[in-house]
Amino acid sequence: MLKLNWVFYILCFLSISCGKEIELQKDPELVSDLKSETTIEDEVGTAVDLNLDIYVRENCTGAPGQCYTSLSSVDGNIVGDTALTSKNLTSQDANITIHIDQAWTAVDANPVEFSGWITDASHHLTIQTEGAARHNGNRNTVGVYILDPSVAGVALKLGVTYNDSDTRYTHVDGLIIQGTESDQSHGIEINGLGGRIDNTLVLDIADHTLGRETYGIIAQAPNFDLTITNTVVSGSNGRGVGLSCWVPSGCTANGSGTVKIYNSIITANNTGLVTWGGDDWTGVNLEVVNTYINSGSGDADIQQFFHGGLN
Repeated sequence: MLKLNWVFYILCFLSISCGKEIELQKDPELVSDLKSETTIEDEVGTAVDLNLDIYVRENCTGAPGQCYTSLSSVDGNIVGDTALTSKNLTSQDANITIHIDQAWTAVDANPVEFSGWITDASHHLTIQTEGAARHNGNRNTVGVYILDPSVAGVALKLGVTYNDSDTRYTHVDGLIIQGTESDQSHGIEINGLGGRIDNTLVLDIADHTLGRETYGIIAQAPNFDLTITNTVVSGSNGRGVGLSCWVPSGCTANGSGTVKIYNSIITANNTGLVTWGGDDWTGVNLEVVNTYINSGSGDADIQQFFHGGLN
């Protein structure tokens, strides 16, 4: 069932440019308490053999564990640099928390990819900002972490090729992602079964000169378990959020699963929220609660293409 509960409208959208802290509203009857910083213990609630803490800092001197100076370095080096022997967290009974912390004086200019991870409901991969690196709803705050790749492509990929990872148990919390490179295609691209994006700003994703649509966040899979909360997608020259069953070989499977977008703002120069691909998506449950969605160009705020519709 498509649920739209307009608790606020343009509230907070202008705060990105005017410097006010964003305060996203929530309906207590519809949305559970959303913490400003969620941890593995909050979500999982079960003990595991290995809780691995990784740090991403501009300067790794004095870091209490394995540390990298760019988020892009984690995926290709964590196996071998740590106790992990593979990317299979379930077989090693492991959770990973990537702590992006301390103040940053420059943007992280490297595109980030996480691929090939095997997780489940008890074994998560979490990427979160903390302390001085964490924004308060304002990207102009001194010291906050900003992922802004200087090369063309996608800023953050969860799964590099279609369905190469089970991204449902990947949690991105508190990042700022922006696209000032002229050929930035997407802010966040999810090539898996979903995931969770919390407290994140995806801003100013530029035009894609290759002729494909630009998205702030795009998720590509026939089956979804995706949650977006307390998140702003703004200023994309293409579309805000896209849900796609369009895969390289063509997607004919019926869609299923649940997509939840709570307490968020989605604006774009083209369509705000778009879904497409597949024969029939009536099995996909889309819940949009306390969220403002807008197309700045006069196109539809919410648009569906090439399928039988959503619940």
